[in-house]
Amino acid sequence: MKEDNPNRPEGWRAAAAADERWPAAHTRGRLGLVLFWAVFALAVWLRWQIRGPAISSDECALVGPPGRGSIGFFNNIEWARNSPLFPFVFSFIPNFAVALQWGRDAATISGLAAVAAVYLAARRATGGDALSGALASAIVAFDPVLAYESVTFRPYGIWALVESWRLACLCGLLAESSDTIRPHVWNRFVVLTCLLPWTHYASFAILAFEAVLFAILLPARRWVLKAHAIAAVTALPLIAFVVYMRNSPDPTGGALGRAIEIAFARHVGGHGWRWIFPFLAFVLAIVLSGSTAARAVLTHWLAIGAAALLLSATTLVRPAVTALGVPAFAIAVPTAISVLRGRARYVGLAAASLLVFANWPFAHLPPRDYGPAREAADIAAFASDLRRESHRGTWNVFPDWNFMVLNVDLHMNGAHVEVPAPDLMQVGEARLRPFRDLTKPPPGHVIIFSCNDQLAGCTATGGRSCAKTYECP
Repeated sequence: MKEDNPNRPEGWRAAAAADERWPAAHTRGRLGLVLFWAVFALAVWLRWQIRGPAISSDECALVGPPGRGSIGFFNNIEWARNSPLFPFVFSFIPNFAVALQWGRDAATISGLAAVAAVYLAARRATGGDALSGALASAIVAFDPVLAYESVTFRPYGIWALVESWRLACLCGLLAESSDTIRPHVWNRFVVLTCLLPWTHYASFAILAFEAVLFAILLPARRWVLKAHAIAAVTALPLIAFVVYMRNSPDPTGGALGRAIEIAFARHVGGHGWRWIFPFLAFVLAIVLSGSTAARAVLTHWLAIGAAALLLSATTLVRPAVTALGVPAFAIAVPTAISVLRGRARYVGLAAASLLVFANWPFAHLPPRDYGPAREAADIAAFASDLRRESHRGTWNVFPDWNFMVLNVDLHMNGAHVEVPAPDLMQVGEARLRPFRDLTKPPPGHVIIFSCNDQLAGCTATGGRSCAKTYECP
């Protein structure tokens, strides 16, 4: 231990003496590592609990029209706003059921790997603090929206991994001097930057804002912008596809509130002025941070918020998109706290942990946003019954979007599905049609794929709690 300088102020020597009583760095490192592995184990358990037993209507957005039993990518208008890399990869698997299952598994594994990547990124951004990494990994592991979306056949789990791994590489690069950059880390950073637009359409706006902010706030490290330029070139085919499809639904309003929910991972509401204080805290951390890596992380978080505001103001933003802001928010929270020194940093981490988890927004989310659709298992069971021809005649299906789910479940069960006309499927001696108005049910057999909706004026004939059957006059 170095001797104290007698010329130091008395207050400084008192603070240093107090820090000596704080656990040593290696003890804090071990504690952070233990916490990380505990978080990772709980993340595995959580995803196992919420993973849906069957495919949901949200996942069916990536599937071709009824009867084809294929995964859509360039021929699917839904992917005019959702980058086609994820379904494109799994479309090469000839077995439709296997492709869907492997896609869900890949998303789940990627979502879990993102927990580890965020831990590494937060450590690098905070100068090697393992406790900061543990907090960041916990935010990603237990966020309800990201946790659910990363166990479905959707790109959010893979996005989280690419985003987190990219930030870990960026922090690794900026923690070094420019003449000692490790080529393999730089190459990895460039590849991950190029993958972002192909993983989710929001990456176009995120990278654009990030490039502008990096040019302003990181003038000495503008060589980072080379990765943005390469990503822009490699994304040209995707940009042409998006422009060609021209599928951009009108925004639903409340752009600022939605942007705040995305940037703060729903921990701060868009109503009122509560969000101003954490926003100013993050901006102040950018100003005070002497670490280039920390400044880059906080600048990236600002780019996420700016992109969220632009997208919310110009097009329809679905609730699942809030999952995109979780990794950046998870890293930015301990990074902003890292401007504090000594024990104040760890007091800040403890306070942030309490605030973040006390404000965990389970109660404010519809069940579908953080858990499997409850009717999914009953739809799959009905599909299995149809394959065994235990249902015959014409069946009218409500709601119409679960008609697609039924089609996918039939293909996954190996049933022979014919489509003699639009909105009509035939499986053996059963014919199925969707209908949209529950107040005007068609006569005959009706099945309601909903756990909450009831059908008045018809005779209940059984079924399951989320797949109720009726006979209508």
